[in-house]
Amino acid sequence: DVYRLEGKVEDLGIEEYFTKGGVTIIEWADMISDYLPEERLDIKFRLSDEDEDTRIITITPYGQEYEDICEAIL
Repeated sequence: DVYRLEGKVEDLGIEEYFTKGGVTIIEWADMISDYLPEERLDIKFRLSDEDEDTRIITITPYGQEYEDICEAIL
């Protein structure tokens, strides 16, 4: 939850999270966009304007690997 960091991203060593070979989920990632890897998959959730119980999911791939993944599953 990046929202709670209050600008102290450098202290986290966040780059290490991206090289461990797993999945990293970052809430409020737009607040640290300068620290995100160039190749990644952004998944954003938002409330529907028409129904508060409905969520709209937007998936944005960055890089060929993630474009291929999205193409294969969507």
